[in-house]
Amino acid sequence: MKHARPTLTATAPNPIWTWDITALRGPLPGVFYGLYVVLDLLSRTTVGWSRNASLCAIHS
Repeated sequence: MKHARPTLTATAPNPIWTWDITALRGPLPGVFYGLYVVLDLLSRTTVGWSRNASLCAIHS
């Protein structure tokens, strides 16, 4: 069964936020940090961010 893709339309800043995760290379081979960013959907400005020593579902 196919599900309809949700559509969100922001008409003003702040009612809809989205988030993203990326891995940043550390100082040593095999060391990565998780960068978690919360963005406003309309203006694409950064609402908040966090850098952690691991990529983990608990942090997101």
